Amino acid sequence: MMETKKPPIVARQALWSYRSVSDERADKDFYVALESMVAEELARHFRNRTGVSVGREVRLRVGEYIVQARLTNLEPLLATTTNSETQFIAQYRGREKDERQDISNFIAEVIRYPDERLLAIYDSLVGINTIKKDLVRKLHLLLQPGYLDSWLDFHYGKQRPEMLAQVLRDRYPLIILEGDVGSGKTALARSVGHRVAVSLQTEIVLYVVNAQVRGGGHVGELTQNIARTFNEAERCAEYERVPVIVFIDEADALAQARGSSQTHHEDDAGVNALIQRVDRLRGMPIAVIFATNLAQSLDSAIVRRAIVTYHFDRPTDEQRAELFRRLLTTIPLREEDIEQLVVLTQPRTLSGFDALAHRYTYSDISQRIIPQAVEDAIYKQESLSMEQLISACKRTLPTPERQKP
Repeated sequence: MMETKKPPIVARQALWSYRSVSDERADKDFYVALESMVAEELARHFRNRTGVSVGREVRLRVGEYIVQARLTNLEPLLATTTNSETQFIAQYRGREKDERQDISNFIAEVIRYPDERLLAIYDSLVGINTIKKDLVRKLHLLLQPGYLDSWLDFHYGKQRPEMLAQVLRDRYPLIILEGDVGSGKTALARSVGHRVAVSLQTEIVLYVVNAQVRGGGHVGELTQNIARTFNEAERCAEYERVPVIVFIDEADALAQARGSSQTHHEDDAGVNALIQRVDRLRGMPIAVIFATNLAQSLDSAIVRRAIVTYHFDRPTDEQRAELFRRLLTTIPLREEDIEQLVVLTQPRTLSGFDALAHRYTYSDISQRIIPQAVEDAIYKQESLSMEQLISACKRTLPTPERQKP
């Protein structure tokens, strides 16, 4: 007899706690007074939602202030969905007296996928289709460890190769994106989660870690902040039951080779902590992505742990042509116009640098040349024209590749 699927349990009440993430220290009474406004924002975001669970966190804008809210209790406890009758309650929770630096100081951004806004960024990254495809495949397996067991059971059953299975489970969930500035590393790291989330049909959370994780140089601060970053990622994966990606941009600032003249004891301790926390993630639905344009300075133990290192370079003529086509798809340009823009973005020599001809980066085109042309069109109250694009190409110099010694 077929078992009847039980309907989801609807929450009568959802209790959230929240705190300020602003550097400004307002009185407790001020934030307590925001409780009803925070509750309204939470209701707007989470009313009539399925898959709701205790531990879910969200960052909200309430007027001019940003608060971090966490779902601390559902009534009944086993509820998994909300409806129009669910009551949302928000309670202010200030920092405890012994609570140290707010983690939001070095978690620069939290992105939840799927996010359609990032699809356009992902699709605009041309010339790296092989990298994009392979990165998505690797994130599939890292963020859904159960896929490996399903594959082994289906194809091998009782004859599963246990040694092979153990080797695959023990892989370090680290991926390195290395290459020149403006080559698309950061854009890919921030947008690939959308493609993976859609493919896996699940929510994915990305934590973007900034340079402030180094702290103020106090003894033990870097090590502590690295631990707190990974604790937060593990907490999210455990309590929210969602895969997590930790993205560390300019990773060379945290993972420089130990024992070199460029580092001191605190740096070396930070690298040790980073290695230990990456090791600990094996088997968890968590992946770590490093991006760097100084791959040669990374500690060898970090490099050995990466399951793959992708190299990014500046675009070729064909790749620049494709980038112009993608970004200017609604502009009536002929193929000869595209060819002219490619010629105008050929490598150039730069004053104050050596005789090397410096190549244009992807971001030189997408973030400097085309926006400059659009600004000119807006100023003249005209539609974007080839004339403005030509002018922007001529005025915009490429990002230097290397400085004269």
